Amino acid sequence: MTATEGSTTLSNESNSLPAGWYYAQGDPAGTQRYWDGAQWIGSPQAALTAPGAPGAYGAYGAPGAYGAPAGQYAGGQQYAGGHQYAGGHQYGPGAKFATGPGVPPGVLVQHAARYRSDRANYAQRAVAWIIDALVWWVPFVGFAMLSGATGSDGFALIALVALFAGVGNSLILQGLTSRSLGKRVMGTKIVRLENNDDPGIGMVLLRFLIPWAFSIFSCYVYWIFDFLWPLWDEGDERITDKILKVAVVRA
Repeated sequence: MTATEGSTTLSNESNSLPAGWYYAQGDPAGTQRYWDGAQWIGSPQAALTAPGAPGAYGAYGAPGAYGAPAGQYAGGQQYAGGHQYAGGHQYGPGAKFATGPGVPPGVLVQHAARYRSDRANYAQRAVAWIIDALVWWVPFVGFAMLSGATGSDGFALIALVALFAGVGNSLILQGLTSRSLGKRVMGTKIVRLENNDDPGIGMVLLRFLIPWAFSIFSCYVYWIFDFLWPLWDEGDERITDKILKVAVVRA
């Protein structure tokens, strides 16, 4: 396969092409693929803007568009993340790039899943989910059996204990440390694809609410597909993970 930058065509065997995004001969028109300096990585991706478009990125460290200082837009905006944009792949303003194991430089957040090499498998995710579900239910059932609480007041107290345990584990603990009890046991964690950071409580809350909100309006069809989706997804992601741009990875 050969790579083309502008009107210059180079072969893989020469290894003279610097790492970056290029059109690879034989791929669909209007796509580019990441070249690591020795081989092609991943699958073709749509080129976001036409070469030479105003405000597009050039190679990092080279003079910016229309004579702007190196590493800046003509308008003065700094490149994000310090990635190398060799090869002149064009990005529009506000493009966000992902980091993480196996993700080459210059990969957009929405395309990061296919490159990550540290994904948790479905069995790990399923067992972690069961453990976290038990954190909600064991206090509920156990406290009810031990206390013998009856009536509305007793039930309210039991529900409060279960809610405290579940929210503390699934929302607060997971949001602040990226790992619930189930994920700790299974050696996994949840991270943002954009920067590999902990998701935060707000993101974890959305990840909990979105499936239930969509399921109410779809008679739980969304819930079923959401939890089964990693079985055949290229990035081992739930549909909700794709919406929020998060991933469950090995810790």
